[in-house]
Amino acid sequence: MLRPFHEARSKAVEPLFRLLDGQPFQRGAAWVAVSAIAAAFAFSLTGLILYEIETHQFADPSLKQDEKTEARPAQGLHQVIGRHEERAQELRAELHEAAGRKSDNAAKEAKHRRQEKEVREKLHAAEATIASLEGRWAARFDWLRIAPSGIADGQRGTVLQLGFRIDSLAALMFVMVTLVGTLIHVFSVGYMGEELNEEVEDHQVHGEHGHHHRRRGRFARFFMYMSLFCFSMLNLLLADNLFQVFLSWELVGICSYLLIGFYYERKSAANAANKAFITNRVGDAGFIIGLLILFTYLGTFNFQEIFGRLRAPLHDSRGTQLPQGGQFVRGSPTADSPAEGKRALDIKPGGSEVVLFPRVLDELRGVGEGVDKPATVQTSPGPRDFSSMPYWVLVVAGLGIFLGCVGKSAQFPLHVWLPDAMEGPTPVSALIHAATMVAAGVYLVGRVFPLFTPDALLVIAYIGGITLFVAATIAVVMTDIKKVLAYSTVSQLGFMMLALGVGGWSAGLFHLVTHAFFKALLFLGSGAVIYGCHHEQDMTKMGGLYRKMPITALTMLMGVLAISGVPFFSGWYSKDAVLSASFGFIYLNKHHALLFILPLVTACLTTFYMFRMWFMTFTGEPRDQHVSDHAR
Repeated sequence: MLRPFHEARSKAVEPLFRLLDGQPFQRGAAWVAVSAIAAAFAFSLTGLILYEIETHQFADPSLKQDEKTEARPAQGLHQVIGRHEERAQELRAELHEAAGRKSDNAAKEAKHRRQEKEVREKLHAAEATIASLEGRWAARFDWLRIAPSGIADGQRGTVLQLGFRIDSLAALMFVMVTLVGTLIHVFSVGYMGEELNEEVEDHQVHGEHGHHHRRRGRFARFFMYMSLFCFSMLNLLLADNLFQVFLSWELVGICSYLLIGFYYERKSAANAANKAFITNRVGDAGFIIGLLILFTYLGTFNFQEIFGRLRAPLHDSRGTQLPQGGQFVRGSPTADSPAEGKRALDIKPGGSEVVLFPRVLDELRGVGEGVDKPATVQTSPGPRDFSSMPYWVLVVAGLGIFLGCVGKSAQFPLHVWLPDAMEGPTPVSALIHAATMVAAGVYLVGRVFPLFTPDALLVIAYIGGITLFVAATIAVVMTDIKKVLAYSTVSQLGFMMLALGVGGWSAGLFHLVTHAFFKALLFLGSGAVIYGCHHEQDMTKMGGLYRKMPITALTMLMGVLAISGVPFFSGWYSKDAVLSASFGFIYLNKHHALLFILPLVTACLTTFYMFRMWFMTFTGEPRDQHVSDHAR
């Protein structure tokens, strides 16, 4: 875009052109990108510390000064919010009682109404305090608003919003992505140094008369793609709604296409980029179906609003604990029709429909208690009305969202694109496999975990189980050092999905974080090996490289020990947590024993193929003397 101005010798544009485009070829663009991602890491780490401090110790701004100075146990932000919610429940019970008081005496009736008004004002103040406290780490605004006619709830299905919400998961993932991204950016400054040349000779592409293809260096372009890749992933992590997630999801997809096909003159790289892009579009088709179902029935993309409508509240409006609090409430239609526009549901386990709770919970009594009186749902609900949706449709919505995650996180049967993604530069492989693209699918499953029904979670568990075993068996026979790590990534992602599917939410996401670090280490180490061997990736031509690159060998050994689950390395803790979660699941569901056997066997296979890779690369005698002589 700036090249015409540069060629016209525009003095105003020349400094910006040199900084962003790298001509004359300099590292300025790279250091801008490194500084940006490093600053993001510094700010995110500060934010994580502040968030954790508030989580454990928080000064309630609603307390009076003398109450603040009283000796009382330290309370975190969530405890303070919980205390205000308990107070709000008490006020709702008082309001319900006050509204029910009737008197024939005019003076007493007026007194009752004054009391009702006072309680209502206190309730509104408590709700405003709760909203203020919850909004300390969240914000959103309307991006698009439409106003269709004939709907009872003007806020339902009429607004698309953009916003952010920071919780422990988002804060931790943000720190992980920015830290790993910073290290990969720094590594890339040296690894992509060849692209600083005005003319680069590609030895894998032959032009006319058999000569090697020559092209212009793309150093600045590489860092532009990397920066956009990280920005897209970070926006996905902060999003508080599925609409914003989907926008970032697609940005991540296009960045992966550009980076995998960075050497697009190579037919293999161009095919790999197309394969990744098209395979992910298959998954995204399911994602879109899930989004349309949720927006049609729930009228919102916001995570908290979706969960609030699908899952029963813990307490009713009188403060009574509900037996099905936090669960799906199911029922079956009865023959009775209370009135036009209404339907009666017989609340019972295994019902054909799921009760959708009101967007505004002013009055809530008895739902999910198994009472004889059926629940009444509206076909065109208002903000305070119950509605329902078929249970199988909710299952399809969850599986649709998961299909998008299957594509992004390379799960069976959409795993075929990830090994071919090795055609991109090695720093790209490290970023895709460790901190960005494949992590997005696992993160989203964890983020929308309350959306999944037990049937959907079982599908997730089996897909993860199949993926982890199949990928490990392929990795056992690979001879390309990057392909071994690629199939290893697919297998480890299967571990994460299986853990989430069996209910091990913490275990699956814990393994996601630990895997990001040791897999980034392994990919950057393999990049050093490939760079030192003049871009040779075949392990059958290596051997004996420990003497040439001992630091690389030892650092990669640490990564191998971690991914193998050797005690006191990070992978030991996270992988053990995954196995523990799967064992707990099959202990209660013995007919699903395969969900424990597969990860147990695959954990052993992982140790085998990772040590095979390390020994083939660094130990023994050189298998190709030419590669060994030129290694450095």
